[in-house]
This record gives sequence, structure tokens and C-alpha cells, in this order.
Amino acid sequence: MTSDERPQLRKAPDAGAHPTAAARVDDTILFGSTSDSVIKDKLVTLEVEIPKSLRKEARAQARRRGITMDALVAEALRARR
Repeated sequence: MTSDERPQLRKAPDAGAHPTAAARVDDTILFGSTSDSVIKDKLVTLEVEIPKSLRKEARAQARRRGITMDALVAEALRARR
């Protein structure tokens, strides 16, 4: 069968719902390009400058509640939506 006789490849109707899997080539892992819009709640770095007193208060609150600073900040941001 020649390449002219093969049917064209098509994307599945739900292709956007499935991230591309890793493929191995000569012991090298290659990853497909998965759009950030496909991955929900992907973690990213956020760096902010705040007054030291506010940071101390936030750390104390996170410690009292048994959560991380990251979780505390994410919770506060979600509450503002």
C-alpha cells in the first residue's frame, strides 16, 4: 500500500480532552504539546511582594489551620471570584 492509498489520519472528536502521552525514542522522552487550556488547575508559580507583617500573619494562620501558604493564598484568591 502506498502513501497515496492510505486514508488520512483524523483527530478523535474528544481529542482536546486527552493530553498527549510521552513517547520514547532512543531512551529520550519526548512529550507532545498539551495546551494549558486542556489541563485544569495546572500549578504555576506566583511571586508577590507583601509587607512582612502580612506574611507573618498569613504564615501563622496557615499553621493554625494545618495548611500550606500556597493553599492559604489559593483559597483566598478563589474566595474573591
